[in-house]
Amino acid sequence: MELMIVIAIIGALIAIAIPSYIKYRKLGYDAAVPEDAMHAYKAAQAYFHVYPDESISSVGILYARGFRQTQDVNIDVSGTLDTLTITAYHSLGNKTFTVNHEGRISWE
Repeated sequence: MELMIVIAIIGALIAIAIPSYIKYRKLGYDAAVPEDAMHAYKAAQAYFHVYPDESISSVGILYARGFRQTQDVNIDVSGTLDTLTITAYHSLGNKTFTVNHEGRISWE
């Protein structure tokens, strides 16, 4: 009887802990994304410093400027110096982060 009570208590603790664990794990995934987005922005600014009249249509251009993204972080880049938009998200996270041409970051 005591063993069944102990097993029931452990089961209840696990039922409480697992949703919290999943929530905090997703927060951890999302924590890497803004840093990658800002590094992509800095690499884009380095590109525009050399090629001010050009546009960026893929993240591949940023790799030549030293940008490296975190595993499972997806980044889309497009625009010119005045219209640059960088969108980034982690494939296992909850949030999408956007950096505009002024370097301001927002999320949803």
